[in-house]
Amino acid sequence: METDFSQIDQLVAEGWESRLNNITRGKNLSEQALQLAETASYTLGIMRSKRNLAAIHNAMHDYEQGLTYVHQAFMLLNEEETPSDAFDIYLLAAAVYVRLGNIPKAISYCYKAEDLPIIEGNPARKAELYKTVGNAYLTVQEYETAVSYYHQARAMYQSIGDIEGEIIILNNLCHCLHHSGKFDEALQYGHLGLDLYKTQNNKISIKRVYGYNLNNVGTTYNKAGRYNEAPPYFEEALNVFKQDEDVYGEVYSWRGLGAISLHNKDYDEAISRFKQSLSLAQKSGVTTELILTNRTLARAYKEMAQYENALIYFEKFYDLEKSIINDDIEKRIRNLEATHRVQQAQKESEIYQLKSVELQKEIDERKKAEDQLQTYAQELERSNKDLENFASIVSHDLQTPLRKIMVYSDRLQDSYANNLDERGLNYLTRMQAAATRMQQLINDLLTLSHVSTQKQTFTPVPLKEIAQDVLIDFELVINEKEANIKIDDLPQIEADATQIRQLFQNLIGNALKFHQPNLPPVIEIEGKVIKKKKQEWCRLQIRDHGIGIDEKYRERIFKLFERLPTETETKGSGVGLAICQRIVERHNGTIQIESKLNQGTTFIVTLPLKQS
Repeated sequence: METDFSQIDQLVAEGWESRLNNITRGKNLSEQALQLAETASYTLGIMRSKRNLAAIHNAMHDYEQGLTYVHQAFMLLNEEETPSDAFDIYLLAAAVYVRLGNIPKAISYCYKAEDLPIIEGNPARKAELYKTVGNAYLTVQEYETAVSYYHQARAMYQSIGDIEGEIIILNNLCHCLHHSGKFDEALQYGHLGLDLYKTQNNKISIKRVYGYNLNNVGTTYNKAGRYNEAPPYFEEALNVFKQDEDVYGEVYSWRGLGAISLHNKDYDEAISRFKQSLSLAQKSGVTTELILTNRTLARAYKEMAQYENALIYFEKFYDLEKSIINDDIEKRIRNLEATHRVQQAQKESEIYQLKSVELQKEIDERKKAEDQLQTYAQELERSNKDLENFASIVSHDLQTPLRKIMVYSDRLQDSYANNLDERGLNYLTRMQAAATRMQQLINDLLTLSHVSTQKQTFTPVPLKEIAQDVLIDFELVINEKEANIKIDDLPQIEADATQIRQLFQNLIGNALKFHQPNLPPVIEIEGKVIKKKKQEWCRLQIRDHGIGIDEKYRERIFKLFERLPTETETKGSGVGLAICQRIVERHNGTIQIESKLNQGTTFIVTLPLKQS
């Protein structure tokens, strides 16, 4: 007898519906659902409850906790059984990573959502996707790209009559355009959003969107120098956020009003408003808002020539900047960037003299960091040896059960295929394909670990001979596809012959895979010796006339596990080009790509003729 989970499902559904328009209710319902689902060991209920809580904590600006819930939901997600949940969680992950500033990660989750079959013919989901991608590009200040995605999202929302969705996009357009300095356009979209809200507010449940729209219009007037027109928008926004208990929105409004007072040189009122903003930011616990508000107060006191007070808030801004990244290495980098920004501000005012002692301490710390870097290099060498041993062990331990899966699935195919129905055969085929992909991935990862950890053994390597040997390996594929491959005279270099062979295999293999449909592959391999920085280099070009790569994907191709969307059925592990990059870097060279969609791709590899 099946267990009745209807009560849990009802709580989950109500929590999801309340996630934006009543965050407190949505949180309580979702936490209650999670407790019941865990008691009943109801996996789907646990996953959906954690999905809800991820969305709610993201809306509360508690991004770290939101990210925790996202990854917990991922662990329980079955993408094929619940593609709708998969779409929601992928977009949630993207939204959280946007807020945390990890844009490559955010975009990668957007692509995963876009690959789901459920998105086809579903304008509501496409609109959500385009909005999230637009937010990601806005964060990295690629404003034109962001605006393009926002317009696509707006068109989708309009096609299905989703007024709330359209208002959100109009607000995003206002926000994006005022950041890019297009104030007239920003005001146009901001007022469109406000007017649409006022005429349709009986159909809209998310009141705070109206508040954020008011704030963005007020901010646009401030940035455009039209300070006298901004106050009503910030004041009305404050009322909206107080009713909606949105502290984050109030922070934004008070800071906008403070900027107006500062412009009017009403310093007492400006400081009072900025401190009100800071008090609310501390209450909300949103670190980015604390950073912005402390920096705003520091600059206000600096303008008032109150340098001691300015120093206090610069110090708080500086300390917060250093605390926002948890990873030790990234934290060091961020600290240096934050230090540089503070020092630049100090050089522009008398604070520079007040800070001389602290600056000397920072210099001493950097010298200490250089010593630590030497220690890290030694530890890295030891770590590489451990990694190589670990990779070999893991490869063996993974491949042994994998071989059994492949052997027994082959036996099942040979002996019982006639007894399976169409669905069973489909499951079997998919299992075999997954095992094959897993084997390829293990082999590629082992290759990658060897590239990263093997000791350098450079000897004279004739590149043309290596390339010709690789063509022999591809002989069956070349004949099958009637490929035309031309190899010019290539120089001899000092290199690791095994890894250079791997480099040619990956690049030529890609060119054979991604050729124009119904046309034989055409591949040209050229090489010439060039001089730069008083050293001789080999400049290799591996050119094809294949399907090419869209401009928007070119930054991703050398990243680990990246597989770009194509119209072909060709699959890969997403490791091959990462291996190429590691090989080239190990040889103190560079690898670049030139490509146009449907016109072909050229990989340009530059390697020193002799290793110093």
